[in-house]
Amino acid sequence: MSRGTASPVVLHAVAHVSDFTAAAAERGGLERFVSAVDLASAQRHAAPEDGARALAARALARLLSARVLGLAPIRAAGLAPRADACRSCGGAHGKPGVEGVSVNWSRSGAWVMAAAAPPAAGPLGVDIERIPGTLFDGFDAHCLSPLESSSLAPHDVEGRMRLWVAKEALLKACGYGLSIPPAAVRTSPLPAIDPLMADGADTRALDGLSVHKVSAPGGYAAAASCRGQLQLVAVTPHQLFSA
Repeated sequence: MSRGTASPVVLHAVAHVSDFTAAAAERGGLERFVSAVDLASAQRHAAPEDGARALAARALARLLSARVLGLAPIRAAGLAPRADACRSCGGAHGKPGVEGVSVNWSRSGAWVMAAAAPPAAGPLGVDIERIPGTLFDGFDAHCLSPLESSSLAPHDVEGRMRLWVAKEALLKACGYGLSIPPAAVRTSPLPAIDPLMADGADTRALDGLSVHKVSAPGGYAAAASCRGQLQLVAVTPHQLFSA
């Protein structure tokens, strides 16, 4: 990048589902800021709380996208949806997004997270996860490389979850998702895929991607992935409702 060229800004936000929903209710409800497709997708969840989380995550992503595009919040609902081609089969059911913006979202427990940026920023991936009291047997073998596993204390659950969200963010950014075994992904010194463990995947998929820790509420871990060292700017959910 030449001297004096401004790096694209990546806007990101983390919101408590209940608080975000209540703030939207004062403005007509989250339904005013999502598309009919988003609403139908949220309504397909059997559990109402899962549907509420899904709707909040999509609304957060659309409001961030509108902000990136310089549009009023109320125009978020009208942004055209986009689905990338599936990296596995080429079908039009890959990573969902919004036309004209790089965007991604995630949800866990009572919280949702999203990030959006101009297309020049390249693909984005985000992940937020609740930090559990214990991890399932075999977590390290499934999720961590041998070096990552050996670098952590045996009972360091938080450290392991921080690696997990970093890998999720990277795999969402490159479009493969968990079709690549997380243990095949190295997060540092540069993100890379172990070709011996990721049979059939493009091992160059992570080239140029970086991953960043994102401030998360207590008991949660979050990360964002994008091309290069871009400028990450946090936006509060309430700011997203302001023109």
